[in-house]
Amino acid sequence: MVGDFFPATLSNGVRVYIYPTSKFKTNTVKVFLHNRLGRDTVTHMALAPMVLKRGCSGLETRKEIARHLDDMYGARFDAGVFKLGEHHMMQLGLEVVNHKYVGAGEDLLARGLDFLRRVTLEPVTSGATGGAAGGETGPSFKREYVEQEKDVLTREIAGIINEKSRYAVVRCVQEMCGGEPFGLHELGVAEDIPSIDGASLYGLYKESLETNPVDVCVIGDVDREYAFDLVERAFSFDRRGGGEIPGTIRKKAPGEPRFVTERQAVNQGKLCLGYRVDASPREDLYPLMFYDGVFGGFVHSKLFTNVREKASLAYYASSTYNPVKGLLLVTSGIDVDKKDQAFDIICRQAEDIRKGDVSDEEMDYTRKALVNRLRSWEDNPASIIASFLELLALGRPETLDERIAAVMEVTKDQVIEAASRVDLDTVYFLTNK
Repeated sequence: MVGDFFPATLSNGVRVYIYPTSKFKTNTVKVFLHNRLGRDTVTHMALAPMVLKRGCSGLETRKEIARHLDDMYGARFDAGVFKLGEHHMMQLGLEVVNHKYVGAGEDLLARGLDFLRRVTLEPVTSGATGGAAGGETGPSFKREYVEQEKDVLTREIAGIINEKSRYAVVRCVQEMCGGEPFGLHELGVAEDIPSIDGASLYGLYKESLETNPVDVCVIGDVDREYAFDLVERAFSFDRRGGGEIPGTIRKKAPGEPRFVTERQAVNQGKLCLGYRVDASPREDLYPLMFYDGVFGGFVHSKLFTNVREKASLAYYASSTYNPVKGLLLVTSGIDVDKKDQAFDIICRQAEDIRKGDVSDEEMDYTRKALVNRLRSWEDNPASIIASFLELLALGRPETLDERIAAVMEVTKDQVIEAASRVDLDTVYFLTNK
């Protein structure tokens, strides 16, 4: 067992993880393609799943795919990208009802895996690979789909600026990790989109699929061996393997934090503080999760209680810990005139924890909140898989019971010791002045 999942590896190197459970009436399958996060690939690999969603062999239009999913009792299909440390992860996912609950005469999991196989391995192409006509002379994604999705991706990247809270976090990470791949947004760089064509996109996607790590996760009320046979039948394609993805860069904070101010026409200031965590992501995971909970992860945390409620300095104030990258980000929405006050009191909360100002009540509330969060993830197949992937990246895949036991064992001294490893790196302020 690897955590709650049964692992196996296909002969072509594709890694398979299966979690049989009667908890859900649907079966969920996720295909993950690992990519290197780099300026030369990030925009291509953000665009690729958008094009893959447009069509595949036998289902060459979006409408045909929608009808096919409807025919599988309303199966849900999604595709996209995210960052896992400095791995740029492409995911293709399908959730389909278990046939035993609808009395279907066919195996919907088998149909679902065949659909994912076609989307992944047999996209609509033109040129030497055959398929729909598009005018290209070599293997290429369909030109029409690529051009349309380039427009969509351009708008999505441009739209980031419209959601100011999200934009401020993106900008804080860009400034903080400017020399690191993690500084790139998972959707890529708008300026790089015009140069992408169907052939270059198809070539990079094919190369990645044949060489880079691929994981397939299955969760649901399934027989483990049967589910593995289905995955093997669907994804035993030719691969060369050998694609190495560099490990995640983890840096210490500089001696003095950097301050960045950006001005736009905003009604509310956005103050983001980026901290570096100089600790082992494997050994110190739970004390640092606990630290984040005491600091700003929940409504009982110091940031919410002292910055928002007592001092009324913020419309919101919270923290998020990214254990894979080793970052902790504080986000807050404030009156632009209260920036210095808000900054001081946020820093004071971090310093108070360092000095040992952690009450028994804060420990109890945080422990309950962390356990509730872990249990709530178990109610959602996608959350279970996302949490599992993160634990794999951290090198400590664990079951839910093991995770809860680890949370229960964290002591106040460990939280205070963890605080000494969290240092301010970058302060980003979005203001109208």
